[in-house]
Amino acid sequence: MSVARLDDAMVDDVPVAVFEMTLDFGALAETEAFQEFMADYMRLFAFAGGAPSGAPEMDAMQSVTMAMLKGTTMTYTQAIGLEDALTYVVDMRYTAEVDPAAISEAMGETPGNIEVASVTQAVTMSLTLGDHNAPLAIAAPVDAVSLIDLISGMMRPRTD
Repeated sequence: MSVARLDDAMVDDVPVAVFEMTLDFGALAETEAFQEFMADYMRLFAFAGGAPSGAPEMDAMQSVTMAMLKGTTMTYTQAIGLEDALTYVVDMRYTAEVDPAAISEAMGETPGNIEVASVTQAVTMSLTLGDHNAPLAIAAPVDAVSLIDLISGMMRPRTD
């Protein structure tokens, strides 16, 4: 993981500090701490009946997870007001380069002579915030039921 401060900028006439964090899931997956976490998670999942409980099956699942995370990154950029420390912009980009051959190999299969192209998937989210601490006008609909009435209505015995 890396964190860097980029050049300061302006958002809606507000000076902001811009930070960028990049998380490489493939590199994270190779760490001992992550592998221990995944092993514990799989044991817990198996205990709940959601996965095979044998060591070979769990090792195979962990290998597939590692293959899927290789080439996956998330970049998170945040602009924070220099004067008020409020968040003004959040950009997140998630990119996964999926290699079907590597996943097949991790599953113990051989793809043979079939050439399967890698697939790149990208998801981008951008959020711009403003009007911090502006007063809000909130009004309940005319036919709204209060929370107390709703809960007490659920507690009454049925009469039918």
